Amino acid sequence: MGVTVAELVSIEKPIIRVRGLDALTGAPALDIKPYDYYDTVKSPRVPWWFKDRLSEWKYKWGYEKVAPRFGPCVEDST
Repeated sequence: MGVTVAELVSIEKPIIRVRGLDALTGAPALDIKPYDYYDTVKSPRVPWWFKDRLSEWKYKWGYEKVAPRFGPCVEDST
């Protein structure tokens, strides 16, 4: 099970179309909730390898355009 944020594209009952969902095509969605400015995670804890690759991903995927409100990552010490 995972959690992801996706852009709502359209609602054509019973179909909800989204963009940017981190899931396999056809995978069931267990729950859908609204996302607002107060839901932003300011300093998520991430593994060391994610922090090392983040600058590459920012360039490759345009991270600032996709998630401009997300703050910097903090390496998880566990």
